Order: sequence, then structure tokens, then C-alpha cells
Amino acid sequence: MRKYLILLASLLIQSILGGVYAWSTLAKPLRDVYQFTTFQTELIYGLSIGLFAISMIFTGKFIHRVGPRFLALLSSLLYFSAFFLAGQSGGNFLAVFIGLGVLSGFAIGSGYVTPLTTAVRWFPKHKGLVTGIAVFGFGGGSILNASLVQYLLGQGWDILNIFTLLSFLGSIIIFFSGLVMSFPPVDQEHPAPKSYPASTVFQNTKFWILAFGMFSGTLGGLIVIGKVANMISNLGLPELGAVAVAVVAVGNSLGRLFWGWLEDKWPRWVVPASLLVIILSQLTLAFLMANPVIFFISIFLLGFGFGGSLVLYAVKTEKHFGTGSISSIYPLIFLGYGIAAVVGPPLGGWIYDLTQTYTYVLFLGTAISLAGFVVVSLDRQK
Repeated sequence: MRKYLILLASLLIQSILGGVYAWSTLAKPLRDVYQFTTFQTELIYGLSIGLFAISMIFTGKFIHRVGPRFLALLSSLLYFSAFFLAGQSGGNFLAVFIGLGVLSGFAIGSGYVTPLTTAVRWFPKHKGLVTGIAVFGFGGGSILNASLVQYLLGQGWDILNIFTLLSFLGSIIIFFSGLVMSFPPVDQEHPAPKSYPASTVFQNTKFWILAFGMFSGTLGGLIVIGKVANMISNLGLPELGAVAVAVVAVGNSLGRLFWGWLEDKWPRWVVPASLLVIILSQLTLAFLMANPVIFFISIFLLGFGFGGSLVLYAVKTEKHFGTGSISSIYPLIFLGYGIAAVVGPPLGGWIYDLTQTYTYVLFLGTAISLAGFVVVSLDRQK
């Protein structure tokens, strides 16, 4: 029974932290009311994801020393500080940047590795599916976040007041969910994690294939996901911004479950298949975005393929490098996601500010995702 309670707590923590994918809903009022540029809002978003990835390297090392409960409670404190500072910023860019860019990134990094590592340790025979379930909330959280924010904005709330509200709601949920987090007892079914020296890992070809796959797949998603509300607004349907965010989030969430399940059944080609979905959705958006129906189908598929990146590389790491590698090796592979986040959204924002079209942004994402597809397809290992 305890392991199912921990899996539920993992979902709740990830649901709060996954609100970062609703960034386009938060960014729009910052631009409209407080005159932030697209580059500035995407810089905040990209930095948050980048620091999320970097901080996982350190939290992955410490989780077995201090335990998952401590890191979850630290995430709660950082999350509160991040959103409370943004809420009290008065619209000052630097304050919002520090809060939602820096502190939020560390909050996600502290909280994300905790349920991911813990849940897999409790369910060692179903790594793909459980990893998908554990991070399902990270994709689904953006649906709840975007819906709440859109509703409050419609009621006349200022975005800064919404940040303050989120600081209390989110930190409380993470705090109480974190109290139940713990590793299973070490026995034959739940072996103790192994330790891997970084120098050995960097010499492993599989490591670089997984890292590049992570980079290419997540950049292909991130370069678009943070902009879907603005994209649908450009089509003359600004009232559907929250719907667009929700559609991506549903695809993202379902993708995590589906790809995790498929990894246990069809490990050889599941990673290339997820990248192919991203490539096709980007090309469809580039040429047929003007059609609202095709737009929504495409962003759903983009989220669906993107969700695979946040599941498959964690499972591949655990399978290839062994028990405990999600906390020791996966954070290094996850840096590919961090680099994609720091480079992709700001670059996409800059290209859009320069050209006033998303076509070239989508072409860039397609090219990088295609490179990842080629590399992972050449990998002969499961």
C-alpha cells in the first residue's frame, strides 16, 4: 500500500512543478500589461528549464544521502520563494527573472528527481510504465495551471496577484506530498543503488547517444510549447490560448504514459518513433498552421512526442547503466534538456521578434529533431 501512496504523492508533486509548461499563459499578461518582450519572457522560461536540468546533477548525488523527503521539502520552500518574489515584484523584470527564472528552476530540479527516483525504486519490474506514470503529472500539471490562470485573468486578476496565490497553493501541495516520500528497504527486490564515476560514463557511446537524443527531442518541443498561446492569438483566436496550452499538455501527459508503456514492449524503435512524431508535427505546423483544426492536432502530436523524451531517456538510462543510475547518470543526460531549454526558447523568441513569423522557428526545430532521429536510429542497442 505504501508504494501506491508514494506514487500518488509523486503525481501531485509533478503536477505542481509541471505548471512550468503553462508558461505561455503566464507570459502573455507579462507582455501585455508589463511590457515584457517575447525575448525576455522566453529567457525566463529557458533559464528556468536550464537550471532545472543543471540542479538535477547535484540533487541526484545528494538524494541518497539526505533522502527524498528532504529534497521534496526543499523544493516546496524554493517554489514558494520563486512565485512569491514574482508576485511582489511590481512588474520589475529583474525580480521576475530571479523568481521565475532562477529560483523556480532550482525548485523544479529539487522536486523532479525525488518522485522519479523514488517511484522507480518501489516498482523495479515495471520501470517504463511507472516512470511514465511518475512524470504524467508533470505534463498534466500545465492543464490545471493554465486553466486556473486563464480563469483568474478572466475575473480581472492581475498576473502578479496570481503569482502570489500560486506560491501558497503549490508549496503547500509539494510540502505535504513530500512528507510521505521515502526509499524502500534494501532487499533482493529493491537492491541498493550503484555508483558510477563520471569519467567512465563520458567514455560510453550510449551516454552520448542518449544525451543528444534528449537535446534534439526536447528542443523540438520547447521551441514551440512556450509559444502556443501566442500562436493561436496570431490566428485571430486569442480566447483559445488556454485551450492550446491544455491541448499540448494533454498530448504531453498521454505521451508520457504511452511511450513508457511502449518502451516495455518495443524498446528498439520507440525512441526514433517519438522523434518522428515531433518532426512531422513541426512540419505540419510550418505549412498548415493557418487551419485551426490542423493547428490543434499538430500541437497535440508535438506534445505527445515531446512527452516521450521525458520518459524514455530515463528508462533507457536505468536499463543500460543499472539500478540507481536515474539519480547518478540520468541528470547528466538530462543536461541535454537543459541546453535545449537555454538555447531553444530564447532563440525562437528572437527569431520571431525579427521575422514576425513562426515558420523559421519551426524549420529550425525540425532540423535539430531530424538530426536526433538519425543518431538514435543508428543505435543498435535496446
